Amino acid sequence: MAAGYKRDDLNLVTTEDLITLSVGDDVTLSCHLSPKVNAVYMEIRWFKGTDCIYLYENGRVIEGSGYEGRVSVNTLELKKGDVSLRLKEAKERDIGVYTCEVISEENKAARKVRWFCPKLEETEKGSLMASGSW
Repeated sequence: MAAGYKRDDLNLVTTEDLITLSVGDDVTLSCHLSPKVNAVYMEIRWFKGTDCIYLYENGRVIEGSGYEGRVSVNTLELKKGDVSLRLKEAKERDIGVYTCEVISEENKAARKVRWFCPKLEETEKGSLMASGSW
């Protein structure tokens, strides 16, 4: 167990739960561990819906289908507990709910981030924005 935190103390924190931007933009889905502990030896998973689009484990990275070359985590920032996902050249199909999951030997934490595009039709925006509790 890493020094400075107990087994049940690990949490994920986002600076924004809802992100608005346009298709074609680059976006960072901000997420970090609290307390800010070294995540280099932890397993980091990012999901869009139920599909794993990014997996980091022991320095090895697997990118999900359709996300190859477009998703990354800054591995230098992992030492500070920053597990934010960078998504390049966002496409309309990327819009949705993302979940970051971090697993250590002692603990598992998860946090969701919603992203939507303001150019969507009103009915699509309304259904996305009203997509229940999480």
